[in-house]
Amino acid sequence: MGEVRSRLEKTKEEQSRLLGLSHAIDHLRTQLANHPPGQSLEPLYAQIPEALKGYVELVYDANNSASIRFIEGLLYRSEYYSTASQSIALRIADCDERAFVMSTPRLPDDNSLFLSIPFADPRLDQLFQMRHTAGSVSAIAPFSTSLSKSFPSSTASLPMNPLVNQSLIKVMASEFAILAMPAS
Repeated sequence: MGEVRSRLEKTKEEQSRLLGLSHAIDHLRTQLANHPPGQSLEPLYAQIPEALKGYVELVYDANNSASIRFIEGLLYRSEYYSTASQSIALRIADCDERAFVMSTPRLPDDNSLFLSIPFADPRLDQLFQMRHTAGSVSAIAPFSTSLSKSFPSSTASLPMNPLVNQSLIKVMASEFAILAMPAS
């Protein structure tokens, strides 16, 4: 329980900017819910929280309810988008049973390999292609840097845990389940 609490506190600290954005979204949604149906949304633009200005448009949805339309392209280029928290977890999948993919957080264990790496990193594409197309260890060698950061070791770039070393090799044989990956 302490590890989860610690992870929660760390997340609150590291993601304070996104939490502020979330509060701004909640505030704007409350304003829209209290807005008289069918009335012009134009006066509400002056009340948009500062964190959302320039990133949203106020619209009526298919049910004629006032709604927020996020301009995703701008958000991806804003201070709110960061790849620093993006990571994947790989684990041995020797059976079909596994935890639900959306149940987070994932805590470290002896059966998982965590890589702190942006979802758009081309090395991930190379790695995942090896589930269906043969590849060589040298093709994923650039992962050694990420692995060294995740599992510091003065003697090797791979983790000291033999199960994790074995697991990394099994990735190429398509015996892993991907626990987290970017949406297509």
